[in-house]
Amino acid sequence: MNKLTPQAESRPRSAPSVSWPEQGRRVRWERDPDDPEQIIIRDAVTGDVLAVVRSLFDPWAS
Repeated sequence: MNKLTPQAESRPRSAPSVSWPEQGRRVRWERDPDDPEQIIIRDAVTGDVLAVVRSLFDPWAS
């Protein structure tokens, strides 16, 4: 292929060969039944726990 054609440099040489797994990941969240201030974030496909965080909002506020 001629190096002057646009297709020759369509992807930089340093670009990764695979996309990052975090791109396009779907998540779901749920409150911890034992501690309502904790939120568990899970991968929607596998159900793996990705993070456990504290809620910034009072769950009992009206």
